[in-house]
Amino acid sequence: MTSKTVLIPKKRTLLIERLRDFWYQYKKQKIGMVGLVLLSIFIIIAILSPIIAPINPYYWRLTEYWQNKPQSVPPVWAGMLTGKSLPPPENITSFSVVNATWRYGGITYPAINASLEFDYPYDDYPDPASTVLKVSFTYSISTTVHLYSIYVVRPDNIIVPLVEQKVFPQGNTTREVQNVTLQLYLFNDLAINQQLSTWLQAKYNKIIKSENLRALTVIMGEGSQIGESNAPVLKGKYRIIITFLDFSAESSGIVPDPNFKVKIMNLLIGGKSYGLLGTDTLHRDLFYGIIWGVPIALMIGILTSVITVVIGILYGVVSGYIGGRIDEIMMRIVDILIAIPKLPILIMIALVFKPSIWNIVFLIAAFGWMGIARVGRSVALQLKEVQFVEAAKAVGASNSRIILKHITPHLTPYAFANLALGVPDAILTEASLSFLGLGDPTLPTWGSILHDAEVYDALGSSMWWWWIPPGLLIALISLSFVFIGHAIDEILNPRLKRL
Repeated sequence: MTSKTVLIPKKRTLLIERLRDFWYQYKKQKIGMVGLVLLSIFIIIAILSPIIAPINPYYWRLTEYWQNKPQSVPPVWAGMLTGKSLPPPENITSFSVVNATWRYGGITYPAINASLEFDYPYDDYPDPASTVLKVSFTYSISTTVHLYSIYVVRPDNIIVPLVEQKVFPQGNTTREVQNVTLQLYLFNDLAINQQLSTWLQAKYNKIIKSENLRALTVIMGEGSQIGESNAPVLKGKYRIIITFLDFSAESSGIVPDPNFKVKIMNLLIGGKSYGLLGTDTLHRDLFYGIIWGVPIALMIGILTSVITVVIGILYGVVSGYIGGRIDEIMMRIVDILIAIPKLPILIMIALVFKPSIWNIVFLIAAFGWMGIARVGRSVALQLKEVQFVEAAKAVGASNSRIILKHITPHLTPYAFANLALGVPDAILTEASLSFLGLGDPTLPTWGSILHDAEVYDALGSSMWWWWIPPGLLIALISLSFVFIGHAIDEILNPRLKRL
């Protein structure tokens, strides 16, 4: 049995050896390795963004999509900074229905109790504006009496009445069976405040006008401070009970309504914290915006940098190789473009054209290639007189072949270094345009998040979770490419190597 020898082409072998040597030297660069680790984390997040934040990024600007989230609340871990646990939003849907009694007009009648329980271990009250009790039930229009009452059993077994002897809402009376949905803002309702003010005076002799009363301090206030504005939260299990009285008086006596049925009872507790990065004034979950900002930032930075480097190198090499009057004209164009301030021009153009990611990439690339073009020209001026270029001319090689095959490859090390160093400039430029309101309005870029934070005065409102994360990530992703670019430049340019 004969063995076969696999021959690897010399060029491939040389390339593999060069890559191994480069990696060996790169591993010695501590700053470069830090940059590589940071970039790897961002790339992993970008790849997994549809899984980590499973929404269409274009939903970011649809305000109605986010309305079920709390407004302007910090992350759930923010309480660790202050030592005070903040309640997240919670939707309690489990409830029970049991038979009960109701004393009405001096007579005890059969009734129904629907109740739900929830545990409250937090140091702050829930948000009253978004705490809602929703109850859906059916009953017969023909019944004689249909009343309901609502009360809360606190962890200390004190019973707080919220609604007493309220008549069922009347709907379409042409139908025999009526379907009703009650939606009560328990902690932000004037009628409930009046009921609590009366109860507080009768039970504790505390006189607090209903317009000055915070319902939460009565329902959830601790001990002797119940009802007072500075009352701490009473932690423990709460139970909300709705008692329904629904019967008809017939010749045979009291008959319960056979069509009465509680279908839904759920309590949405308004949170004062939400998610890993909180929410903004428009109720948007900032975690989704921050995560989707990663692939967008990488796409803008890398694509813009690649276009810039390719244009710059080809333009400079062509100019230097051709020489003469064409070289002079091409270089004067570069001088003019370099002298023009980039950001003001980009702002003016962005105001004229419809803002989009692709327009922004094109504009940044169009004004970022001049520096590397000068380097490409210098290398071409040196190489066009060397022997291997002269030999290529002698055998009849075309100018395009000489430029692409014999001169441009010598700029590869410089191209890679500039490719890495050009990404932060593109990301920061896009963030600047978006911060000024000239970015793509349909996507959650970090610059647009900072723009919204500025518009809604997040800094003045102490909403640090709105502006610190995007600003920090812009700095970190830029820093990762700067570290990598510096390490590559130090390896490929011997004059920059440290002793």
